[in-house]
Amino acid sequence: MFEYDAALKLSPQDPQIRLEAHRNRGYCCIGRCQWGKAAAEFAKACELGPDDSYLWRFRAVAHVAAGDVAGYRQAGTAMVERFEKTEDRDTAANVLLVCVLRGDTLPDMARLLPLTRVADPIWHWGTWVRGAALYRAGRYEESVRSFETAAKMYRPRAWDWCFLAMAHHRLGHAEEARRCLVEAARWIDEANREELDDPTSTRPGWGSWHEGVVYPLLLREAEALLGAKEKKD
Repeated sequence: MFEYDAALKLSPQDPQIRLEAHRNRGYCCIGRCQWGKAAAEFAKACELGPDDSYLWRFRAVAHVAAGDVAGYRQAGTAMVERFEKTEDRDTAANVLLVCVLRGDTLPDMARLLPLTRVADPIWHWGTWVRGAALYRAGRYEESVRSFETAAKMYRPRAWDWCFLAMAHHRLGHAEEARRCLVEAARWIDEANREELDDPTSTRPGWGSWHEGVVYPLLLREAEALLGAKEKKD
């Protein structure tokens, strides 16, 4: 942080230095759980580096963490409009990772589906976002198949379990939906108790800061969905 402040004093108009200063301040705000400030810093960085999809993702997730739904939707919509035609898998995956966090991010969530072909399904991000995008588009059976196929290559994380719980619920598979919900909650609980000396790297563990924001959000959504059905029954 201090290094960027010093660099700005020497070259206050350098766009790359300004961008990295805002990016770094955003990371510092994340470390302090100052989500609104983090979103503001990433927004400034996006203005200087509008083609950096990671900055856009960090901005959107910070809005989510701050409870700023309007800011999140604005960022998500802007990402789709800017990157909808991308052929870069990282960029496509970043757009999808952001936009599938809610079912009402876009008026037509099926608009996301073409990006799932760009976010290579052989790649771990591609498998995560494909199943989630299918769920948000109302294609529940395909969503389940996507996550089940992914489980043959990658250990399911809370992300997978949450979307599986919701997809199975929508299909009327009450027992399987409940099982997946239990697995999602267990994964998060174990990740929160992660031991640093896990030599196998097979136990649940947080991969990056955004997972600690996103996974509990999805778990609450799944719990509310299944709980609402149980109350009706």
